[in-house]
Amino acid sequence: MKKTIYTSVVLLFLIFLYSNFGLPNKLINTELGDIPEVSIGNQIWMSENLDVVKFRNGDKIRHIDENSHEQWEEAGKKGIPAWCYFGTDVVDSKVVYKKLYNWHAVNDPRGLAPEGWHIPNESEWEELENHLGGSNESTWNKLKSDKGWKFPKGTNESGFSALPGGIRSTETNFTGAGYDAVFWSSTEKNSYNAIGYHIEGGKRINLKESGFSVRCIKNKK
Repeated sequence: MKKTIYTSVVLLFLIFLYSNFGLPNKLINTELGDIPEVSIGNQIWMSENLDVVKFRNGDKIRHIDENSHEQWEEAGKKGIPAWCYFGTDVVDSKVVYKKLYNWHAVNDPRGLAPEGWHIPNESEWEELENHLGGSNESTWNKLKSDKGWKFPKGTNESGFSALPGGIRSTETNFTGAGYDAVFWSSTEKNSYNAIGYHIEGGKRINLKESGFSVRCIKNKK
């Protein structure tokens, strides 16, 4: 009897830790398998970058070759959803940083996020920042993984584990690996731009054809 009570107390304590201090856990039984997630404040975030090649309805998302700069730019201008890996070092990008998506993939009504999740909007990114102390370098370092960043280093105090996966732009093609990470929001500014969240700098207005990482946030019940 005492052993049962002790076990129950330990389990309750662990649940409390997971709920309040950003420790990672797993969401089981989804189409993607186990999705690493982390509780930060009143939100539950994926603790890894999204890595899908199909929309929620099963339709494939167009993969544009990492060497095809013109095709990437054309897809962006025509509003075609697309993904790629960072640069030509595909093996490292595939394993470590996962995929980069343009905003048209993020906004597609077929659904980029898996069931039970969605792409965070501008307000949800702001809530995350505010919970960690506001839009400043201390907050950004809390969001960064403690591995992979060349400078400045991250502490990953939040458990968000942002990796410096770089971006794909229409101007410089690939840039920022080791130094930068940008995540899409679902918030549109106008016909050309949408809000992206820069780990080094907070929210900014970005061209929709840019290739950024994606993190999803869990739907609230």
